[in-house]
Amino acid sequence: MALIIFLFKKMEKAVYERNKTEKTLRIAEERLEKTAYELTENIPVGTYTMVQPADGGMANFAFMSSRFLKLTGLTREEAASDPLKGFACVHPDDFDAWVALNAATFNEKKPFFGETRLVVEGEIRWITAESFPRTLPDGTTVWEGVLADVTDRKRAEEALSESLRRFNDLVAYVSVGVYVFWQRANGEIEFEYVSDSWCAMNQIRREDVLNNAWLAWSIVHPDEIEVFKQLNQQVVRERQPFVWEGRIIVGGEVRFVLIESSPIFFDNGDSRWFGFEQDISERKQAEAILQATNVALEQEIAERKLVEKELKIKTDLLEKISMQDGLTGIPNRRHFDERAQLEWQRARRSGLPLALVMMDVDHFKLYNDHYGHGAGDVCLQQVAQTLVQYAKRPLDLVARYGGEEFVVLLPETTLEGALQLAEQMRLAIERLAIPHDLSSVAEVVTLSVGVAVHGRESTKTNLQHLQKCADQALYQAKHQGRNRVDGAFE
Repeated sequence: MALIIFLFKKMEKAVYERNKTEKTLRIAEERLEKTAYELTENIPVGTYTMVQPADGGMANFAFMSSRFLKLTGLTREEAASDPLKGFACVHPDDFDAWVALNAATFNEKKPFFGETRLVVEGEIRWITAESFPRTLPDGTTVWEGVLADVTDRKRAEEALSESLRRFNDLVAYVSVGVYVFWQRANGEIEFEYVSDSWCAMNQIRREDVLNNAWLAWSIVHPDEIEVFKQLNQQVVRERQPFVWEGRIIVGGEVRFVLIESSPIFFDNGDSRWFGFEQDISERKQAEAILQATNVALEQEIAERKLVEKELKIKTDLLEKISMQDGLTGIPNRRHFDERAQLEWQRARRSGLPLALVMMDVDHFKLYNDHYGHGAGDVCLQQVAQTLVQYAKRPLDLVARYGGEEFVVLLPETTLEGALQLAEQMRLAIERLAIPHDLSSVAEVVTLSVGVAVHGRESTKTNLQHLQKCADQALYQAKHQGRNRVDGAFE
């Protein structure tokens, strides 16, 4: 009995250890499965598993990574429900060949590798697909494969083909120097090819430069060499085309050249440059001549502008003098005539009134005869400056009409307003108290004033009609005893 109990406990312990071991294995398997899943989800290629029945029928997707679904534009449900939907994104031009390749691979159960174009969301991408079959004991075939986006590689290959095409065109059709140059990852440089024209341009033998690439650098002008070196380092570092204009020294002569080259970069750090060199010395000489011509032309233009500026100043001064009375400094009759015509046209268009005031210094001839022409000039100057003080609005104009006659143009002014202002002017002159012993009107200099207005109540046919009315009013003021203001109501 004791033996049976012992054996039972021993068996119970063994069962416990076995269960513990199985649990540990399950945990390990779950962790391994999780790690494998995370790996397939995070690597930069799409992974998938397809299972083909033993009878060789249609293979179905058993697993698809997120990257695989993104590359094909499928949802997990679409791919799982119908494996043929995986072909829907294949480029129309590649479709038949791609289907045939897949069918042959599944039938023959051989490793699969293919390259095709996909159209996903309107964008064309190149992919490679690779998978290997594994047959299970029950005859089922499992295909585990990867899908990789190789669009960048394809574009690089196309760029290489284009570069080669351009290179061949250069060699065949242009007269510039052509070269193929390698910049190695370790800093070494070497020429793969130089054309005859390149050798002639730089006066370097082909065999010499192919053996020692630094000979091409030795002819760069000393003042340019540092910039040349820095530019070479920069374009390699930034993976950019090389473009340089500078000087070289060939046979003791300084020449200007243009060097351009396009690179192809490789994963090992090397870069291959397809380029040409062109002598641009004549162009540079023409540019120098053109620059010198431009400088001379700019100087001539500056001098001409200075002359034009001086001429404008003189013209403006002459214009001002021609429109200004030399004695009194106020506008002259010419100025008045031009302004009066403009204001008349504006009044006709706007329907607003236009007033004209004409005035005469009473007995001025007697004043001149008695006090002399010098005193007469001073008298006219005082009268003019006083009248100007009452023409306060921007469009009001006081002008010397001739001799001792003055005229005042008052746009947008009624007869009543013009009479009032004219009376203020007359009184202002009288208050100057300039002695006039021979005047029959007063002991001081006085004015006789005539006013006329073109407006709704008194329309004039033209500017001459307005002036005639004002002159008649002035005549009436003189006839009525002078030193007074009279208005024409016609």
